[in-house]
Amino acid sequence: MGFYGTKCQPCNDGCLNNQCSKSDGRCNDCTPNTVGPYCNLTCGTECQPRTDQTLVTCDRNGICTSCRIGRYGDRCDMNCSTGCDGRCDRGTGRCTSCIKGKTGDRCDINYCEAGSYGNNCDSKCGNCADKTPCDIITGSCGLVGCADGFQGPTCKDRLPCCACTAVSPVVIGVIGVLVGVICGILGSVAVFLLYHVYKKRRQSNNPKEDIVPDYVYSNTDLNPTSSTTTDTFTTGEQNIPTNTRNVDYVNQSFNTEDNTRNMYDTLDHTAADTNNTYTSIDSNKTK
Repeated sequence: MGFYGTKCQPCNDGCLNNQCSKSDGRCNDCTPNTVGPYCNLTCGTECQPRTDQTLVTCDRNGICTSCRIGRYGDRCDMNCSTGCDGRCDRGTGRCTSCIKGKTGDRCDINYCEAGSYGNNCDSKCGNCADKTPCDIITGSCGLVGCADGFQGPTCKDRLPCCACTAVSPVVIGVIGVLVGVICGILGSVAVFLLYHVYKKRRQSNNPKEDIVPDYVYSNTDLNPTSSTTTDTFTTGEQNIPTNTRNVDYVNQSFNTEDNTRNMYDTLDHTAADTNNTYTSIDSNKTK
């Protein structure tokens, strides 16, 4: 035991328990992490190293127990897709998960269709505000939040009916402005109508009166043969709803002789004129 050949050469150090074939020195088994028929090689660097003694990094044929991150295959000699978020299946290379923006078995398809999310884009987005696409990995609506009537991390949960009727502050502000404008217009119309009615009633209760001042006109007959007489006419103040002026005229007597010169003056009719202060020059009288 421990030797082989005609010259009894020692078995390789990698042979487990120092046992090898007596004819050619091949190891019956290898110590951990040694590879090859003579157990004189080590596991490939692509194999995930094992630190405990219960597991080996690879078997004597070089087949890795597990691969380093990003590698797959029996000997971990193939690379996982760059779209994989970490490891892929040891045998098929299928990604365990995809990085953001990738989909497919090997995560080599860019992005999900609008409205889908998840590792394989097999989940539907919820109800994001303004129909914004959700996060293609988490399905979250992010800062835009949920549409009216929905809640939850993916905006798939319906709000209670009482909360569905909530009105946004912008809508409330617009409604307030419209109500204010309408109230202002209605108020102006009401004031105008009230003023118009008040004015009509005032006119019907107090009709306008034409006030005509009293004037007294006097005529002095300058005939020397007669005493001075005064003819007057008076205009009175008339209450005429139709605003039509009506003046009464009183005929006066005048000397109609062609060459008679009449002179007019205002008389103080509070005292009697007995001296015939004003006289008429008769043009037919002998000078």
